[in-house]
Amino acid sequence: MRVSNKLVKYVLAVCFVCVCGTAIVLMGFIFFTFGEACVVYETVCEEWVVPVSILGIILLVAAAVSGYGLFVLVSEARARTTTGKL
Repeated sequence: MRVSNKLVKYVLAVCFVCVCGTAIVLMGFIFFTFGEACVVYETVCEEWVVPVSILGIILLVAAAVSGYGLFVLVSEARARTTTGKL
């Protein structure tokens, strides 16, 4: 079964948007929620901030990878349409 580039582009675009949105919300949650709590309660920092920060970084890397894949597919599609090789 052959998968079309159009389907792959849509899947990568959805992954990129979802992962980026999740990472941004997660990082904002860390900074705004735990920022003051870390100053007052040091145990909150130790229990939550490090694992959630690592998860946020992993999500940002996944967003970068999916975004790069989407960029490559779109670039290839544009190159094919401008050269006439559909």
